[in-house]
Amino acid sequence: EFFDKYLADTGSNILFDVLKMTRPKRSHLIPTLHTETSVAVKFGEKAALFRKTLFPPPPAYAPSMTPPLQPSYEWVPVTDDEIKAILFACSPKKAPGPDGVNFACLRHAYTALPSWFNMLYRTVLNLGYHPRSWREATGAIVPKPKKADYTAVKSYRIVSLLNCMGKVAEKLVAFRLAQLCEDKSLLHTGQMGGRKHRSSQDAVMALVHDIELGWSRGLTSSALLLDVKGAFDNVSKVRLLESSGMRIPKPLVEWVSSFMSDRLIALAFDGSKEELQPVNTGIPQGSPCSPILFLIYLKPLFNELERHKLNIQTPSYIDDVAIMLTGKSTVKNAATLQKAAVIAFEWARGNAIAFDDSKSELIHFANTNKVPTCPMVLPNGTELRPLPSVRWLGILLDRKLSFRPHVENRIAAAGRALSSLLRLSTTEKGLTLSNMRQLYQACILPVIDFGSEVWWKGYNQDYLVKRIQLVQNTASRRILGAFRTTPTDLLDVEAALFPASIRLQYNQRRYAVRLLRLPESHPVVQRCPELFHPTADGITDKELGGAPWHATERTKWRYPSRLIRVAHSIHHLLLNGDTEELSAPETGTFPANLELSALPTAPIRPGYLPVPYTPPTSKSEAAVAHLELLTTLNPRKHLVFYSDGSKLDNKIGAGVYLRPSRAIPAESHSFSLGSTSEVFDAELQACYYACVRAKALARRNRTITDCWVFLDNTSVIHRLRHTSPTAGQALAIGVHEVRTPLTTWE
Repeated sequence: EFFDKYLADTGSNILFDVLKMTRPKRSHLIPTLHTETSVAVKFGEKAALFRKTLFPPPPAYAPSMTPPLQPSYEWVPVTDDEIKAILFACSPKKAPGPDGVNFACLRHAYTALPSWFNMLYRTVLNLGYHPRSWREATGAIVPKPKKADYTAVKSYRIVSLLNCMGKVAEKLVAFRLAQLCEDKSLLHTGQMGGRKHRSSQDAVMALVHDIELGWSRGLTSSALLLDVKGAFDNVSKVRLLESSGMRIPKPLVEWVSSFMSDRLIALAFDGSKEELQPVNTGIPQGSPCSPILFLIYLKPLFNELERHKLNIQTPSYIDDVAIMLTGKSTVKNAATLQKAAVIAFEWARGNAIAFDDSKSELIHFANTNKVPTCPMVLPNGTELRPLPSVRWLGILLDRKLSFRPHVENRIAAAGRALSSLLRLSTTEKGLTLSNMRQLYQACILPVIDFGSEVWWKGYNQDYLVKRIQLVQNTASRRILGAFRTTPTDLLDVEAALFPASIRLQYNQRRYAVRLLRLPESHPVVQRCPELFHPTADGITDKELGGAPWHATERTKWRYPSRLIRVAHSIHHLLLNGDTEELSAPETGTFPANLELSALPTAPIRPGYLPVPYTPPTSKSEAAVAHLELLTTLNPRKHLVFYSDGSKLDNKIGAGVYLRPSRAIPAESHSFSLGSTSEVFDAELQACYYACVRAKALARRNRTITDCWVFLDNTSVIHRLRHTSPTAGQALAIGVHEVRTPLTTWE
């Protein structure tokens, strides 16, 4: 009775803690470890074996005699806003390092002494130095999931719990390196993981598109899947620093050298912890900057493969590399893949990298009933026979790309997760309807829908849709407490859940809309059809063949790839070459077709000071502070604007007022945004207009150095502090562009 009452009174804040109670408890003790030559029973023996196996000696590497390129990209010192944003973005629940200081403590300390923290981080990064105490870590031994033998050392990985003070510096470096790599195109276009706006599903979508496009032309595709052995743990410091000479600023190169030198780690497992001991190889798995450093480390591999012009594609995700090509036969494909493997393995031997043979796989994609059997041999003599299906980045790819094995696997995983959820509610007692629905949407749907953007076609998949719908029917009955005889259509309506087919279509359209927000350099965008993306040089309809992606008439033609079908899913919302631009009508309904325009993805250089922001206080205190501020301004040098937006009778308006001075008379401007906008849009539009007007006045009057724009919408102020692709991006970019001519903007 107590537990039933506890479930009924459970709030959303502890909902997921309740779900954890239903999962079986597993022993966290590490069993006796075995190797070919030894057995480890005691804690010290296990720790020594973990160190020997998971922290191998630094790989041999002969440094290049060619002098590296001199760093030419500008290093901009980190700003106070960057430091504060990074620190407060870290979760206070994250485990601390050996010093025991977590992010919750650091937040309070920063609030009390912000200038000390800002000076510390700015100094160490400018000097390219990572303090010794920040290089200490606690190495938590974590078992890898779904391993057959947990007495083998390779069934475990080490996650480094770093000191939180050092993690802030590492995040700052990771952000700067990632931004530099994107702005200057320092990484290979096929490298997906660890980069903004590039997901594992993007990598799979690009691979599947190339395969299906080859099928539409009567060709066959083959793929060799490789895995970098040890990945982060085997990174050579000398080799990485040589890669980091890609015109990267000197402070960043020196910081990486300091970060990887004289590291200490104490392994912790089975309730015990050893003393700190040195580690001379690798980058810590758990550091925010490790992914981007590994991408830089591996990038020359793809350059080497491209240099030999084998006409191959090399999509990758961190340490998972795929070498794929399309040809006339599997025999020729296997021969070409064997040449590519020789190049990759030879380059790896000379660059302190090794591939894991046990994880190397070969598959021939052929949409025929005849099963391809042509094998290939790796340079070390290992023979790879083609598999009927492979798992790559969490998605099961079968040779016909039916995705039935993948969907069956997702249904089974969702069923296991659902069995835990069903324990928390019955027809008479348990969690409330809203709580059960929330858990279903948060814990079950992501499992069963994973990869649906890639495999969903919308036709000839009724069997898979019915299987997915059965899982939802089971969940809906328990959410609503309904009987088994209740019609399934009513279950979805009452539980406010999309039927499986509609949800899958929605996921696909959402992915298509996401593609429109990606930069033209994105690998998937480069494969999109012509006219779909506003800036990308896509593939023409003639090159694609099949039904045009923007065809409006009903046709039985099949689209040449799933990516083209994804583009077609929102064709009715986009303008094509034969459609005139439409304006928003006065009725308030959205136009049937939208015109797309390109926006820069990174218009603000690193370290650029964002729009200052004063935390809101009470209205009376804000009014007093505002009047005091006005008394400090120079009317000859400072412009003062007031902007506002409002909504009346379902119509939106905006206004701007310029405070008069001796040199400049008062001005007022107002304009209507119709009925399809919100107050947020009006406030942002008014602020942008004030900035444009200030820029024009500053050109005519050279004595003007400062501009102040006052507004009372905190959402707009937060929007102006970044240029990410969310609501109001175009105006936010416009404000930042017009800020530059004047000395100070507030």
